[in-house]
Amino acid sequence: MKLAEALRERKELTSTIEVLRTRLLQNATIQEGTKPTEDPIEIMQALNNAVSRSIELICRINRTNSESVLDGRPLGDWVVERDQLMKKASVYREFANKAGSVVDRYSRL
Repeated sequence: MKLAEALRERKELTSTIEVLRTRLLQNATIQEGTKPTEDPIEIMQALNNAVSRSIELICRINRTNSESVLDGRPLGDWVVERDQLMKKASVYREFANKAGSVVDRYSRL
């Protein structure tokens, strides 16, 4: 499996896990005397399978990232650096937007 395929599958699994979480929570409480619309046990089994596959896949991706070297550094290091720089840029962007916004102020006079 190529890295791009693994990353795509990881994204799909993340979405699947979120959908399963929502479905499970929707069936957590029911009115006394009624049955849930879906069997929570089946949803839990699907969730367990998705999480297990996700763990396996993420471990393989991380292994690949640590074994692949670019400019003398493991690919995983580059990924971490990119993620942190993106966070920093996001904070600066948010700050610039907030600082540059026009605020209407009224005085009591």
